[in-house]
Amino acid sequence: MIYDPTSQRQLYVRLMEELKRRRNVIADVIMSKFSLPQAIAVELCYLQFRMICELIALACLTAHGDIPPTRSGKVRKEYRPGTILTALESLHPDFYPFPSRQVLDPTTGKVLRVERIHADYLTKDELIALWTECGNVLHRGSMNNIERPFIVDFKRIAEWDAKITRFLSHHQIQLFDERYQLWVIMQAHDDGKVRATLMRKTLPSSGG
Repeated sequence: MIYDPTSQRQLYVRLMEELKRRRNVIADVIMSKFSLPQAIAVELCYLQFRMICELIALACLTAHGDIPPTRSGKVRKEYRPGTILTALESLHPDFYPFPSRQVLDPTTGKVLRVERIHADYLTKDELIALWTECGNVLHRGSMNNIERPFIVDFKRIAEWDAKITRFLSHHQIQLFDERYQLWVIMQAHDDGKVRATLMRKTLPSSGG
């Protein structure tokens, strides 16, 4: 497979657009826009969470297509986030996206700087934990535990949703080539679409 950075960024954007649609379903359930039995509403949210976890893992794999082993082999056939993320971490320890925020000029609205967010977002370990939690919710169970009570906890769903939103709204990905990062905004101001831009670090001038 030949690496094409432009097509890889386009694929990343498509994955994020799908993720947004799924996250919107969760938001609608939280705001009671659907008339559903509570158990079905919970399951609908966790189905979206499961797909979102898988989309994030696949998006990470897409973003790091500049690393040759990501373009062939078993990892291309994998869907489990834990396996994909572990493989990526072995190739590039700083592979996982990190959230950031734009600081705007209160008068002009122009971006003054971008600050990294350090807390209350979906970490790599939490993503794997959420995917596992989804599996527990979405299986009916065996005869040994068929009488277990079904837990309806929309507060927990809202907390997971907030972590995902904080994580992805404006995020950056450090590529294997340390000179480059992928900067992603999920809701562009002009049309509300996902934007992904390849950024190159500015090197200090060597003037005397």
